[in-house]
Amino acid sequence: GEMLLWKMETTDGVQTWKVFKTLL
Repeated sequence: GEMLLWKMETTDGVQTWKVFKTLL
């Protein structure tokens, strides 16, 4: 799932990363 996080390295990506980290 790291690749997905890399691609989501945008303003919205930061929020998505936080959610992913919380789920993981």
